[in-house]
Amino acid sequence: MNSIVYRITGLMFLFVAFTVVLLIYPADYQMNQLFREYLLLMGRGGMMHHMGQAELTFLASVHRSLNWVGPYSLC
Repeated sequence: MNSIVYRITGLMFLFVAFTVVLLIYPADYQMNQLFREYLLLMGRGGMMHHMGQAELTFLASVHRSLNWVGPYSLC
């Protein structure tokens, strides 16, 4: 009986971990894409706007927070 409970618990853990990983990567990609589109729209007034230190810091911060979402949600 305990063997079945452990198997089901393990499978549920793997399922939740896999689902969280599957949701983090598309969200990260979409956030990057939308942010780049925003930068392009802001730069249309003249010279092309390249990412500066503030934008790079923002992207790094979002990447770190997305990487913490998965393990935190499993707890």
